[in-house]
Amino acid sequence: MSERVRVGVIGTSRIVENLHLPGLANHPGAELTAVCGRNQERAGELAGKFDIPKVYADYRKMIEEGELEAVIVATPDDLHHSMVMEALDVGMHVVCEKPLALNVAQAQEMCEKAEEKGVKNMAFFTNRWSPQRRYLREMIDEGYVGRCLDAHFYLFAGFGRDLATLPP
Repeated sequence: MSERVRVGVIGTSRIVENLHLPGLANHPGAELTAVCGRNQERAGELAGKFDIPKVYADYRKMIEEGELEAVIVATPDDLHHSMVMEALDVGMHVVCEKPLALNVAQAQEMCEKAEEKGVKNMAFFTNRWSPQRRYLREMIDEGYVGRCLDAHFYLFAGFGRDLATLPP
């Protein structure tokens, strides 16, 4: 693998525009190489906004021709399995929006293929590891909170910030 990982993104949603693309564009270890969306015009808009050289309307073509090392799958849930499996089949690392799969069998198949190919396959779901949520989990496990019937959480975050402006 090169010094910078060549990444393609499948999907053109708001989360792609506001989180994934700014994060990749500002990450020194990523080279944002391609974007793919069903709507070619929307994909082209994002490519222009984030200086992405290649635009695709067919993810299979992007996987085949895009010269990628990794792909982010941020599409409707029912498309995750097939897209992830095709990327894994050619040895790409995959980061998939949640849910990773529609069922355990699909997720297991993805996991086994990634292990077979020696690549990473993961889903975005980092909130479970935040200190606040871990502490709350401890309080529930210890019986301090009691039986939880309903909970509402609010997370305030600066998604897609320019890394150069963040504190070390």
